[in-house]
Amino acid sequence: MFLAAFLRSGVARYFLFHTSANWGSEREKVHLSELLRVPFPLPSEDSVAPDARTIVGQVAKQIQELRNELSYGGTNQLPLTDTTPPRVVETSFRRRACVEALQQKFDGLIYRYLGLTEQEISLIEDTTRVFEPSSTPTTWRSPQTVTLDPVDKTNVKPYSEGGLRVYAQTLSSTLNRWAISEGSLRLVRADAVSDSQTGLAVVAVRFEDDHSTVAVHLSRQLVDILADAYMHSSKKDGTLNYRRDLFLAQRDQILIVRPNVLLNWTRTAALNDAAKIYGEISLGRMKA
Repeated sequence: MFLAAFLRSGVARYFLFHTSANWGSEREKVHLSELLRVPFPLPSEDSVAPDARTIVGQVAKQIQELRNELSYGGTNQLPLTDTTPPRVVETSFRRRACVEALQQKFDGLIYRYLGLTEQEISLIEDTTRVFEPSSTPTTWRSPQTVTLDPVDKTNVKPYSEGGLRVYAQTLSSTLNRWAISEGSLRLVRADAVSDSQTGLAVVAVRFEDDHSTVAVHLSRQLVDILADAYMHSSKKDGTLNYRRDLFLAQRDQILIVRPNVLLNWTRTAALNDAAKIYGEISLGRMKA
């Protein structure tokens, strides 16, 4: 039972999405040989959590409880067709919703089973919630991909609840974690704001003891200047628009300017930006 839950988990989907030949480029198809490559450490191995056997037992118990609950009242008629009775259709959708809700609970247990870090969980959840659903092209009959949603209007968690703050918190906490490991006493914070007129979002990274807010510095004039600088850093070739990230160092702060779409402000983007900023600082110290 635990293996079934594991293969349905975000961890397995993350691995298969990045390693299978078809998924992400054509259709959601995984070959048996690709499925067999999914790493599955046993509870007896040292690489998993000390309470791995307990986690396996919890998952098995909850699956059995759900199975008993869903089997009460008879089985569903599958597959569903136009002639399927409405009551059976409703029961089938309820069954699927219950299974998906339980699987979401299992993801947390599987993260614990594998001992994943917060950064690793962020990469997995961004892949399964943002990048994988947007990996295949849409048509005129289907909605746009979630990656193009404005961050403050998306339905994807945790961005639907935290907006740009999710990116800002991930960026600052990652930089601070690395700074502390190097013995630095100066920490940073990141503030974010979006502008509806230009469609841009700006994140300001500054020292934590600087109590000014990003909103104070982003006057209408500054927003227009940043928008103009961003457009000049981009290049248009026919129907293709090559847009570059804009990083501006301004005294004791760094401004990051991008369009306000989810693709640009995920936790994955924050981890990549933290690495870029940290790398530039390290190179600057070496040259000094």
